[in-house]
Amino acid sequence: MESLPSTAAAFGRGELSYSKVRALSRIATTQTEEDLLVMAAHETGAGVDRIVAGVRSALDTAESE
Repeated sequence: MESLPSTAAAFGRGELSYSKVRALSRIATTQTEEDLLVMAAHETGAGVDRIVAGVRSALDTAESE
């Protein structure tokens, strides 16, 4: 979480659940963290998981091409 300080702070304040933080940590970078936090604030934990799975799938496809 050292590389995602805003995510860690939101988790510490109770604004994000553990499941959301776990999912976000799989794809977040310092460049995407703030946008992902906005999305996570408006999604359920399951919704964040679905979005993260889609992003990971798209990234895997792009890497294989």
